[in-house]
Parts: sequence; structure tokens; C-alpha cells
Amino acid sequence: MNKLPSENDTVFYLRTENGQFQFENNELTNRGCLFGDGIFETMIFTWTEFRFATQHIYRATKGCQMLDLVLNVDEAFSLVELFVKEKYDGQILRVRWNIFRSSKGKYTPISNDTQQSLIIEPFCYLSPQSKVAFINEQFSVPNLPWSNCKTLNAMLYVQAGIARKKAGFEEIILLDTQGHVCEAGAANLFWVKDGIYYTPSLKTSCIEGVSRCVIIKKLKELEIKVLEGEYNPSEVLKADLVFTSNVTGIHYISKINSTGFNIEPVEFLESLFMI
Repeated sequence: MNKLPSENDTVFYLRTENGQFQFENNELTNRGCLFGDGIFETMIFTWTEFRFATQHIYRATKGCQMLDLVLNVDEAFSLVELFVKEKYDGQILRVRWNIFRSSKGKYTPISNDTQQSLIIEPFCYLSPQSKVAFINEQFSVPNLPWSNCKTLNAMLYVQAGIARKKAGFEEIILLDTQGHVCEAGAANLFWVKDGIYYTPSLKTSCIEGVSRCVIIKKLKELEIKVLEGEYNPSEVLKADLVFTSNVTGIHYISKINSTGFNIEPVEFLESLFMI
């Protein structure tokens, strides 16, 4: 069994023609790096299996179909999980699974066959934090057929991170091209008003987050009202509580611009991500 030496180590594997993952130093010789031509899933491996596997498989399948990437996702996912289990059984890891078009060509690929790679890091559950956010009006999330997919072309979110850092905030709220609230810099957005949960619709071009799916499912199981729609920023500023979510967990927003919010823990949602 292999063990990552420290929390700062990152290991890169490339899947070879015989179906095995091989350690690879050259990360730049593929369409994923050259054109952002592919998708990825960031997944949490807990001891023996991936958490929220069904949701990851669904989103990866949808992404491949949208981008015309040829891959049997169910089979590929099972092989990835088996590989990680054999190598790192009993560990808690953050695994980024990249799926990209493998053919040659310039912008227009020769074929839609795919290649895969893994980036593996140690993962430690981080208890929910409270963050101060601002609403970004410098650029918007584009309305594209694949906007809901986690594509390798993530320049929008890179620029969002840079803008947030320059502005001196801990979180950024992005808008769609119509001025509706869309998502946070690396997470989906939820808010609560008078006991009702709200989140931007996929029509706003937000990422179809795994955690978003898990939270909505849990709320419906508990018969708690949750609404998906196109909302103006002013509606979020009226909320009682605001939080973000991604596959690693949830975090609370204590303030957006100059408006403050309650940050009382939502324990039944936090428990979905605890390890």
C-alpha cells in the first residue's frame, strides 16, 4: 500500500493504453492542458470508497455526453475507485479525476476518444467557517450549453479567485449574464428566508454541484421547502442565513457587502459532509 508522505504532496497519474494508471511527470502533453478540452470530478475517498458516488457518476456522464467525449463512465469510475482503494486503502483523500479528449488535432479534434488522469492529495475535513463575501459585477458567468458542467476550462473561476483576493474578501458571489445570482467562487450558493431554502436554478449557468444535489435531496426528504429559481442579488440580501456548498462541505456567509447574516449552524446539513 502506498502512502502520501505529507499533506502537501500531490501525485499525478496518467492512464495508459492497457488501462493502468502510471506515474507521470509531463502534465502538459494533452488536450486537457492545451485546450481545457474535458471535464473533471473532485471526489472525496473515505477509507474504502468514494463519497456521493452516484452523483459523481451522473454528473460525469452528463458532462461527457454534452462535450461528445466517448467513455463508459460507470465502468471507468469503478476502475478508478478500485485503483485508489488498492493503492491507498484506509486513507482519506481528495481525488481529482480528469477526463479529456485524447486525440490529436488543433481546436478541432480528430476523434472523441478519451484519456484520464488522477491527482491525489490527503484530505482533512474542515469544520464550517464563516466568510465575508462581496458581489462581483466585473464579469458574469456565461450562458453556454455546458455551463453546468465541470469543464477543464476554468478561467472564469481562476479570475474570480484573483478578483476576490484583490478585493480582500474571503468569498465572491458571481452573477449570470442577466444579473441573477449564480454561485460562489468555487461552490454553489444557498440561502434561507422564513424557513424556506433557496438556491439559483441551473438556468443561471451555475455548476451542477454534487453537494447541491445532495442538499436538495436531503431537504426534500425532510419535507423542507426548497426553491430553485432566478433571483436578483437584492433577494439574497434579505435572507436570514446564507451558505455555500461544495463536495468538501458547507461554509456560512456572515456578510455580503455591508449586509450581515445569521451564522447559526445547520447541523443536519453539516452532518452530510462530516468524516
